[in-house]
Amino acid sequence: MIARFIDNWLFDSVFQPFSHWFQRLTGKTNFSLAFYSLVLSKILGIIYAMGSERKFLLITLAMLILGWWIQIIHRQEQSYRRMSSTLSMNPLRVEPTVVFIRCIMIYIYLPSVLLLLINIASIRDLRIMCGSLEDILFLATCYLTCCTPLPPGTSKFSKWLSEVKESLTSILQPGTAAPAPT
Repeated sequence: MIARFIDNWLFDSVFQPFSHWFQRLTGKTNFSLAFYSLVLSKILGIIYAMGSERKFLLITLAMLILGWWIQIIHRQEQSYRRMSSTLSMNPLRVEPTVVFIRCIMIYIYLPSVLLLLINIASIRDLRIMCGSLEDILFLATCYLTCCTPLPPGTSKFSKWLSEVKESLTSILQPGTAAPAPT
């Protein structure tokens, strides 16, 4: 099945490496990244809905989906943390129901992604651009929720911040500066 092949490729080549890079850089796991992607997706969905005749219905639906997915991401993160010592991979990656849903979403959202990439220079309507980006970010949320996080460690940002703090402390402490030459 072509959707399963695309699903595996997206995991192995795009989302898993990106979530690991993000975690090494910031110390935040794929669950945090999925949350950020979801919130941005729904903000774009609200912008998209503003131009519709059914504004209230679409905005309400976007907010319900946002709340529902936030709960899913939170529950998944909590269950992964409880079982992380015995697991080598996030169980949602191979869960048959979740794989089926992701494959269906590939069929639904892939045309939107391809149309956006093909027509990116010619799209003049902000509403269409927001709708396509919403689709892409929502698909990313589904994948990022299923990625396996790295073990906890010190992020590059934290290391850099501690080095800056040490440098500033050594510069700003009175009495530690070398005496002026006479």
